[in-house]
Amino acid sequence: MTCFTRPPPFSFFPRRLLCRNEGVTGEAVSQLLAVRGAAALAQAKSKDGSLPLHALCSNPATGPAALAAFLAVCPKASATAGAWGMLPLHCLCANDSAGGDSVDVVASCYPAALDAEDGQHHAAVHYVCERRKPGLMVRQR
Repeated sequence: MTCFTRPPPFSFFPRRLLCRNEGVTGEAVSQLLAVRGAAALAQAKSKDGSLPLHALCSNPATGPAALAAFLAVCPKASATAGAWGMLPLHCLCANDSAGGDSVDVVASCYPAALDAEDGQHHAAVHYVCERRKPGLMVRQR
C-alpha cells in the first residue's frame, strides 16, 4: 500500500485514487483520510455536486468496512445530496453489488435517508425494488 505524506489534488482525491478502484478497502480509506487535510478534501463537492462518498457508494467493489472508515471521518457526508439530488444511500441502493451490511452502515449514519427522496422523487427503497433486491432494506424498518 502506498503511504501519502501530503493530500493529493482534488481531481485525484479519492475518486480516481480510491473510490473508483476495484480493490477499495476500509484500511485504504482510513489511511488516505488520515493524511493532514484529506478529510476536508473528502467533503469537497465535484462539479456535479457529488462528494467522494457518492462515488464510493456507486463503486461495486465497496464494502461496509470502506464505508464505515469514510463515515468515521466524514459523517456529515451521508446527509449531503449530490447529482440529481441523490444522497449517498440512494447511490448505494442503485449499486447492483451493494449488500445489506453496507446499507446498514450508511443508513445508521443518517437514518432520515431511508425516507428522503432524490431529485426524481425516488426514495432509496425505489432503487432497491428496481434492482429486485428487497433484502437490502428489510433490516432498516
